Amino acid sequence: MAHQATQMFDDQLALINCLPQLNTLRMAGKLTDLTIELKDNVKMHAHRIVLASRVPSLCNTLCESHTKGQDAVLKWPTVSSEIATPFMHYIYTGQLEVHEANAAGLIVLSQQLLMPHVEEWVVSYMATRLNSEDIKNRWDLSQLLKSDHLRNACLQYIKKTFDIIAVSDFFIHLPPDAVLSLLRADDLQVDSEESLFKAIGKWVSPLGEVDETRVVHAAAMMKELRWRQVDANFRYRLYDEDGFWNTNVECL
Repeated sequence: MAHQATQMFDDQLALINCLPQLNTLRMAGKLTDLTIELKDNVKMHAHRIVLASRVPSLCNTLCESHTKGQDAVLKWPTVSSEIATPFMHYIYTGQLEVHEANAAGLIVLSQQLLMPHVEEWVVSYMATRLNSEDIKNRWDLSQLLKSDHLRNACLQYIKKTFDIIAVSDFFIHLPPDAVLSLLRADDLQVDSEESLFKAIGKWVSPLGEVDETRVVHAAAMMKELRWRQVDANFRYRLYDEDGFWNTNVECL
């Protein structure tokens, strides 16, 4: 770990330990027969046999015949050199350096190249650094990248800090399926069932008034409450008060 914001991940049998010269040849541009065209017209040189061996999804493409004497070409027009450089270092050494600036890009590239273990590494890097200030950004990123790994990491963080998250503006932006999965989780850490009830109420009424498009999910959410653990007086008061729970008899 070079500094606090950087983390190194290694293959169990890292290439750098058995074939250290492989990356040296690439860096020196020796025997390369593959050109990767990156964003902003940046070009990177590599060896077809290495990429075909290390990235199975590229094998068929790289094994196709090409003009003798000319490099094969891969076009990655959306991938910057800042992302491609650590990725290629990983391909040749088995060591991946992840930091804040390249994390999202590495997730995208790993998805495109069907390398889920790389995505899992990057998500684990993000997960250990989750906090209440960036959880919304991480959640939004998981939706944008359609990363189940990152989404699940965010949900795990929310479970551990539910009482804090539930009173934040971020909570009301969670989709109903995410809220339900949290309520159903056996490892949800919450102060009391009354706190869960209040969280449901906040989600159902994000602007202070009951949202008709959200209240349809209220019954399913309320069923997840452990009513036997709810103070009897608290529950009796619900019958006498007006609220979203009175719009559907199934809520209580």
